[in-house]
Amino acid sequence: MDNIGMEQERVTLSQKDIKRIKVLEMMVNGMMTNQEAALKLCRRQIIRLRKKYLDQGETGIIHGNRGRHPLHRIGEHIRLKVLGLYREK
Repeated sequence: MDNIGMEQERVTLSQKDIKRIKVLEMMVNGMMTNQEAALKLCRRQIIRLRKKYLDQGETGIIHGNRGRHPLHRIGEHIRLKVLGLYREK
């Protein structure tokens, strides 16, 4: 299968993501149980992460909102106006 026409996406992982991937790899390979792999998460989250990891690979670990601005973010023009008013006083 060739990659003609397929665009590759560059993904940057945080240290937390890298740690999770290593632990999930150990779980998938039978070297660690869900309980041992707790990662400070509840049992249900571990199961969910493992499923996403098996389905999507390493990119499944990354939070879906990474790189996006919150919907409730204050507009740039309002932010600049508030900063200007603050600096005047």
